Amino acid sequence: MKDDYSRSDLVGEVRFKVPLVIAIPFGALLLIAVLAIGFSRILLSVPHDAATAIGIVMAANILGACAFLAARKRVGRASVVELGLVVLYPVIVGIAIAQFGLAGEEESHAAGSEAAVEAEAPGGSAGGGGASGELVAEGTAWTTSELTFEANKPNEIDVVNEDPVVHNMSIYSDDDAALAKQDPLFKGDDVDGGATVTYEVDPLEPDTYTYICDYHTNMIGDLIVE
Repeated sequence: MKDDYSRSDLVGEVRFKVPLVIAIPFGALLLIAVLAIGFSRILLSVPHDAATAIGIVMAANILGACAFLAARKRVGRASVVELGLVVLYPVIVGIAIAQFGLAGEEESHAAGSEAAVEAEAPGGSAGGGGASGELVAEGTAWTTSELTFEANKPNEIDVVNEDPVVHNMSIYSDDDAALAKQDPLFKGDDVDGGATVTYEVDPLEPDTYTYICDYHTNMIGDLIVE
């Protein structure tokens, strides 16, 4: 009977202690990964200055919370909840800023698209004969996927780079040539972050061409020459 009783305890010990040894570290790593990825997404969605401030405040809050818990022998459940809210308030602020920033970005894209449509309209600013249009790079994307030039006339276009990275705009015969960077019909100079460069494009025959940023192949669109 004693042997049976001992085996019963041993089985119970193996059943409960071995899974916890495995589950606790892996569970902690999974939780840390989820929190780190989620927090990084918030920081990437807000302006750089705000992201720096949120990260510093969050780190200070975590250190302060750890110091508070280490100095206390016993901490009530209500105190833990309040402490958690204090630690997480920078995350809440970051989410609010991200949502506001995304809304502002959508409005900016809409305004940029409307300006591009006006520029492409007859009598607008994207025609030839010395007229000037505008192509805006923002969020590593063009604000419009279609441009219109006048056929058999020189055309000018201002490439506005609102990103911190370098862009340019080149013209190719079609998408395949653009993606392969083969035989550009026009190759624009680099436009540094925050800068604007005016391109002067030689006359093109009536057709549909492809314009692209040579550095970012997702920034591609149709150039209609008519």
